[in-house]
Amino acid sequence: MTNRAVEPSVPTTQEIPVESLLLASGWQPELATLEQSQLIAADCDEQDEINFVQERAISAPSESVLLAARCSALVSEVLRPHHTRDYTSQEEHIEFALQWCEEHLKNDGQTIAVRSHRQGLRLPDWSGRAFEQAVGGRLHAAGWKIDLESPDITFRVISLNHAGEPAFESWETPVIAWGVQVVGPSDWDGRTAPNRPFFKPVSLDPRVGRAMANLACPGGGRILDPFCGTGGILIEAALAGLEVCGSDLDGRMVAGSLENLEWAKAIAEADEISRGGPVDSSPSDVVEADVRKCSATEAASVWQGEFDGFAFDPPYGRNSWKSDDGWEIFQQSLEQCSALASEDANLVTLLPWSPDATDIDLFDDEVNPKAITFGKQWFEVLVALEDAGWYLDAYIHVPVHGSLSRLLIVCSFDDTEE
Repeated sequence: MTNRAVEPSVPTTQEIPVESLLLASGWQPELATLEQSQLIAADCDEQDEINFVQERAISAPSESVLLAARCSALVSEVLRPHHTRDYTSQEEHIEFALQWCEEHLKNDGQTIAVRSHRQGLRLPDWSGRAFEQAVGGRLHAAGWKIDLESPDITFRVISLNHAGEPAFESWETPVIAWGVQVVGPSDWDGRTAPNRPFFKPVSLDPRVGRAMANLACPGGGRILDPFCGTGGILIEAALAGLEVCGSDLDGRMVAGSLENLEWAKAIAEADEISRGGPVDSSPSDVVEADVRKCSATEAASVWQGEFDGFAFDPPYGRNSWKSDDGWEIFQQSLEQCSALASEDANLVTLLPWSPDATDIDLFDDEVNPKAITFGKQWFEVLVALEDAGWYLDAYIHVPVHGSLSRLLIVCSFDDTEE
């Protein structure tokens, strides 16, 4: 299971909440929002509304939000039912929140706790602790049982603000959100590389691996990692319920990936047992993985059938983005993936990148001399992608350390364009 569910009892409401509020993790927030919005969009109907309330907050139909929260490893929490309102003053919001509780929560003897949180810049004249005390005190006076240790209902209030430079004009206005927490923070730390039976010191963070798998196949399906290594992406894809295929030229990596996948399946099984019943990423949902020994440059001759997505972290040289070590293999792997791609396939990969080039707009400034990867100018990379039928949809900078960043790119397949 990906996230800690915290819904021991569902509060009685006048009607089933139509929408839920998904709050993204503060770690890699741009990646989290991109991943979660794609998961929600893939599940929603065309007429459904997806509202970006603030930089890390999405309001959308409840079923789609809960699906995204189960799949993502970059979730802070989910509120259902919930309410959002532009910030005015603390006193007004205390009264608004109490009125909302009266209309949406029925006191059937459950215990409740009021807890506050902040996303983004601090709001003037706002105190989360003062809000907790005021609302908690009034609820107690109205007959609610307060339990700060293990409440049946956690009533959350969150001040939502941009982190400094809002991407959209609508995000300039801070928002106060409140509601009942039904999903807690993503549970990912037990899947880091040192916890696996087979690992190498340089391994992909499981949160990034999960995001890559979800961006490659937001609507589910069959995924291929042609550079699977120790199986980091394969593990996350399998736990997300995808049909997993992977390959590596090194037979030790193939064996290690299979060992790690069995370990991950055992974790899911133990999680199911500990919760007393089926959970979202349960063993029954985890399809047996197919991992083979082969070069990424020969993938089309080894694999049969089409893939809905590709996610991989290709090898690169010691001099990272400055060196062309690995460029030819990367270029050939793009062509191999296109030969196996379904009509609506996506490709997600990580490229070595200079930390001094993270402020470049890669859609508008394709020839910036600082935009280099695999020793190639960025426009050369775009040409290689498009020659293989891949077209850039989005990119996110993922910092590694002071001298290296990675560029995560999301591409869609279209072999009809000239």
